[in-house]
Amino acid sequence: MSVEENEMPIEENLLVFVYHENCDIDEAKQLQIYLNSNNCTCKIYSQTNEPGKHLLQQLHGSVNPFTPVNQNQRVVFLITKITEETGLITFAVVAALEKVSLQTCMPIFIGYKGKSLTSESLKRGLLALTPSVFVDLDKESGFDSLLSRLKSSKYLAEDLPVGNLHHGLVYSHISGFMGYLVEELQKRLAQKCKEYEHEKKRLVDRFLLVIPETCEVPSGLLTGNESASICISKALKEGTTVDEIAFQREHAGKTRTYKVTIYKIKSENEEFYICAQVPTVLTAISQLAQKHLGKIDVGLEKQRFHLLYQQILDLKGWNDTVKLVSCKDEADIPRALFDAAKTLGTANEEVLDLQKATIRPDEQQRRVYLRYFESESDQKVGKDIARLLEENQIQTFTSLHGESVLSSPETHEGWVICVLSKAAQEDGLFSFNVMTDIQTSVDKCKLQVMLVLNGLQISDVPHCIKWVRFFGMTEDKLYLNGILRTVSDAPVDISKALPSGDVIPGLAWAYVQNYLMKTLTNTLGKRIEAYLEKMQIECGCIQTLVIVWIKSCNTGQWLTDLANKGVEKRQVVHLKEDLEPTIDEFGGQIGRPFNLNVFKFTDTRDPNNIFERCFLAEYCTPMQCVKMMEEEYAGMSSASMQEQGPRFKETFDEIMSRGPIREIFGDNKVSLICFDDGPDANSEIRLMDSLERAIRDSKTVIFRK
Repeated sequence: MSVEENEMPIEENLLVFVYHENCDIDEAKQLQIYLNSNNCTCKIYSQTNEPGKHLLQQLHGSVNPFTPVNQNQRVVFLITKITEETGLITFAVVAALEKVSLQTCMPIFIGYKGKSLTSESLKRGLLALTPSVFVDLDKESGFDSLLSRLKSSKYLAEDLPVGNLHHGLVYSHISGFMGYLVEELQKRLAQKCKEYEHEKKRLVDRFLLVIPETCEVPSGLLTGNESASICISKALKEGTTVDEIAFQREHAGKTRTYKVTIYKIKSENEEFYICAQVPTVLTAISQLAQKHLGKIDVGLEKQRFHLLYQQILDLKGWNDTVKLVSCKDEADIPRALFDAAKTLGTANEEVLDLQKATIRPDEQQRRVYLRYFESESDQKVGKDIARLLEENQIQTFTSLHGESVLSSPETHEGWVICVLSKAAQEDGLFSFNVMTDIQTSVDKCKLQVMLVLNGLQISDVPHCIKWVRFFGMTEDKLYLNGILRTVSDAPVDISKALPSGDVIPGLAWAYVQNYLMKTLTNTLGKRIEAYLEKMQIECGCIQTLVIVWIKSCNTGQWLTDLANKGVEKRQVVHLKEDLEPTIDEFGGQIGRPFNLNVFKFTDTRDPNNIFERCFLAEYCTPMQCVKMMEEEYAGMSSASMQEQGPRFKETFDEIMSRGPIREIFGDNKVSLICFDDGPDANSEIRLMDSLERAIRDSKTVIFRK
């Protein structure tokens, strides 16, 4: 693709917002004069008129110049050597990059003077991944270069990374696999361990989820070499049968079969039995990087994936069932699994209970500062947290209502825990101090601030601080375990915590890589033909998978019921048997079937020309993931959930149109339908119409021989 194809049309009459620190007012005015003289309307804003509270309002207010609503608006952040130490404007840039993730073009630019791109302050979070937004204003043609960039912006997809992959991938894995697995293991694994113990064998009582730093997913976990220093083989029962835990669940309107293989892992004279897998969703990360399908930092996404997954394990109380295991790459998996099995499976098992977490010896790292509002509810939460930390020998200090913490030289290390409620948010001084702590944390490139939501959802929190560590206050107090685990470690490198877009890219890529590529193989045509022959169906079947995303994301209603609602003389029925499944062995999942439902469409509106055709269809499984994110703890509001369908379709269609993806799928086509099933939807628009259109428009129809 040429440079011209990558760029948006040149915009005239640009409205440019220039943000600066108070100390840079002269440079900002010079830039304003230049832009105004070149057919632009330039407005300058001081970033520090009202520190903290002002920033909250600017980033989260109803009138937000950080998120240009028109194609002719641009934002320029002016950064000089003087402002390098403050960090506040750098923090604002990162937040602004997040806010524009839904824009068509890149509207944000950074003009820097007296600085170098090698400066650490310009390499935080997204800034390290978006070098094209920088313009050197020290050069003789610096202003001209900036004007040129402002008037001819690249498409956003060319500048920003592929999106917040880790968020979508984690929730995809939990909603489609781990949630069901934990439910099953909590019923059956303890008994399974007793059976192995009766045979003098040691079965580890946790499911080991292995996360390689490379994010590459092996085809299997078996080493295939009995003489290897660490050997992994299938556990056998009754001589030849592979031992496994198999079960079924209804997921997104379709019955799924899940299988968890039990492995034997042996090193010298020690052996253990384990349930383990590599999360297949990681393929989306490694494949994007290897095939250059999207701009991505594999190491960064791996860290984000691991941290978010652990946070959810903490919040759900699943740490007694699931253990995350890190390793370098595929070759390192046996070593990592054996070490984990030995730790968990020996008589002297390391105590992993969160209440007995090991605390770092560094006294300053062990400090925790509590900040909570003076309301009775917030004080109760704060005291619960203080009691837990003190019981675990962690120094805890209560920050007074009006004082800052991290900005003080004597108290600049350790964690700050802020209890955030509606009352606290509405208090200007409290909000200011929270923002001051976050700003100081950003300056040091460390994540030291943690928020505990008391009566709030993540969707209630200002966008600019959503990337910090969150825990929601719950009556069962499980959130306290997550807090203890977090403060028991050193503050996190901030580049591992800053977000990078939205959930949709991760869901879309995972859906293509880990589901469609497993299901729509080059055998699809033959499988359809065999099905028609077996069922003796004469009307044929389209070679297109019809995927349905409904606005409510409610997969509890049958697809046939939704399609037939309010329709006469047209009908969709679900045929009894499914298409022959494809069987996959990937990431340690041995023999997992991928099945497709077959439906039949009948149109009797013209008695003399009755039309019948079979088709493959199902709900879009990422839709159920989005629903879970709305219902549970992921910060997605109901309104935002209902907006995800069109956005998913746009991203999905763009992925499927890429050359490498089209080459993989060949003639296997996919039709994605978005349908509004809400109470305010147009009653004249029916799902049946969209299904019929997809069926009749399909170019390939397969008939029985």
